[in-house]
Amino acid sequence: MKPQDIAYQCPPPLLEESQTNKLPSQSMDKVLVNEALLDISLAINNRRELSVILDDVVQFIRNVLGFDDGSILLWDSNTKRFSMGQSSTSVESRVPKRVRKKKGASRWIVDRKMTLVVPDVTFDPFTPNKMIAENGIKAYAGVPIINEGRVLGILYALSRTKYEFDESEISVLERLASMVAVAVKNAQFVKTLQELHDFKAGMMRLAVHDLVQPLSLINGFCNIMSEEMAPFTPEQTRRVEIIKRSQARMGELIDGIIKYEKLSTNVDIERVPVQLNEIAKIVLTSLQEMANAKEQEISLVLSDLEPIVMGDQLLIQEAILNLVMNAVKYTPARGSVTLTTTIADEFFIVSVQDTGIGIPPNRLNNIFDPFTRIDSQSPENGSGLGLSLVKMIAERLGGFVHVESELNIGSNFQICFPIELQDVVSDEESSANR
Repeated sequence: MKPQDIAYQCPPPLLEESQTNKLPSQSMDKVLVNEALLDISLAINNRRELSVILDDVVQFIRNVLGFDDGSILLWDSNTKRFSMGQSSTSVESRVPKRVRKKKGASRWIVDRKMTLVVPDVTFDPFTPNKMIAENGIKAYAGVPIINEGRVLGILYALSRTKYEFDESEISVLERLASMVAVAVKNAQFVKTLQELHDFKAGMMRLAVHDLVQPLSLINGFCNIMSEEMAPFTPEQTRRVEIIKRSQARMGELIDGIIKYEKLSTNVDIERVPVQLNEIAKIVLTSLQEMANAKEQEISLVLSDLEPIVMGDQLLIQEAILNLVMNAVKYTPARGSVTLTTTIADEFFIVSVQDTGIGIPPNRLNNIFDPFTRIDSQSPENGSGLGLSLVKMIAERLGGFVHVESELNIGSNFQICFPIELQDVVSDEESSANR
């Protein structure tokens, strides 16, 4: 803020020294002030709740800068209103409702993007707000909170005595306002993302709810038609099969959305010891017939040590099942799929290696995004949620997913779960406990 951008309002001649008081902040060491500003910057930028940020700033104005009181207001440029605020005065969080929407000091600061300094409210160029008298305020300085040219709010330093704010104090307040601008912008961005996420989740749940019933009716009528109208001509049989496949695909999509939404919530996952080798055997057995239909070789390589993960058995099984099913789907006839469990470094690793179509390098970064399919041209059905579920399950259990792939050679997907020492037992111990 340049000097010419500051409006000093005071009676002529300037207030005599005897008429004003100086606060402790003026004698503060610059190093201490800078350290204090750094501390408040770190504190408010680690916050995500706007109300907490505002409270921190107000307390900083009082306790660190040494002013009698502090207030902060957030400005909504869409509604042209002060939407939120906090004050160390008796008004507290009700301060936005007590500020004039037009023709007051606060609106002047917003409209002109300028700092306003009033050393004596007796000569306030604006009609004093009732809050001034109610809280014994005799002087104030208001600094605009600006981000990328847009006013986000106002920062006030308040004095209960007549007071001339010097340039160093205004400079500190303006630096604080700049820090607050970044923190407020970040918090508003996080809030917007959360609102968008909640809206998307709500619309998704609504869509799923509205689709389940008609899908059940389609399935029921399709079964009745197959029983009561048979035998069909070859063309009729083909059309009925198209209906059944489409219905199955919609059912798979709805099931995937429901699972994805459940995992997207912050509900804690129940953690019990889960034997990865046993889960791997179950998955391989359940997909053996699917692999046989394509004359694929599907094999299992188990760790000599029994990897035991603390997690939800059904979720872990779902993650591994999705990877192996994808491998079988996208591997050509007479190809191979290998499911492996190993222990390396600090992780239990489940690997699914295939000789499938591979993934283009430019797609590797987004294959775990919701509703993304590895090959949109493939005749294989899929919801586009399988890999998203795998990634989410791994991360909810403290792990991660890794993939390596080469076009027309194959892919290797890995789920890595963090090791807990008490969960590693020898093969002999594991066998003895079964």
